[in-house]
Amino acid sequence: MGATMSDNWIKLVPVDARYIPDRARQVRAMIRFAEIAPNAEIDAGHCETVKFFDCGANFKLVRCPACGEQVAVEWWQDRMDKDSGEGFQLVAYELPCCKTKCTLNDLVYDWPQASGKFVLGAINSNIKTLKDEHKSELEDILATKLRVVYQHLSSAAGQSVADDRAGMTVFRATTFLAAGPASERRCSVTKRDN
Repeated sequence: MGATMSDNWIKLVPVDARYIPDRARQVRAMIRFAEIAPNAEIDAGHCETVKFFDCGANFKLVRCPACGEQVAVEWWQDRMDKDSGEGFQLVAYELPCCKTKCTLNDLVYDWPQASGKFVLGAINSNIKTLKDEHKSELEDILATKLRVVYQHLSSAAGQSVADDRAGMTVFRATTFLAAGPASERRCSVTKRDN
């Protein structure tokens, strides 16, 4: 039996899922993130449609933001499938627990997950958690509030997520897992080489 390989991502996604910062802000954020995580490979990318950035093997459960009740994974997966036609539409669904209406992006995820058109990421940074002051600095640079997604992918877990939901979005020589139908596996990305 071979060794299991794994990757750990820190992904920063705007709370406003449709926000894409201008190129200058993206470059400044990448430079600052590289200073914060000097051992990591840093990249930024965007798509024309909203993608779902999952936490990989860190995923535990989903809760209602209004009453705190746990949402059945089957219900959530069904809504993910319905919402992901041409990118995620972020339709407000009525939750089964208390009839609150919210989007998939508004649900409370343990561990955090996010929907968005833009992502700033660091792979294998050796940073367990991003400090609040660093998150705040990056929010200032990008001119938006951010959600932090800690994604853990082992070879087995990564394959499971990939088979279930994934459209692979390639950022330079690295990949981000973004959920969506197979028809959306390609999107334009910003390039670091310019």
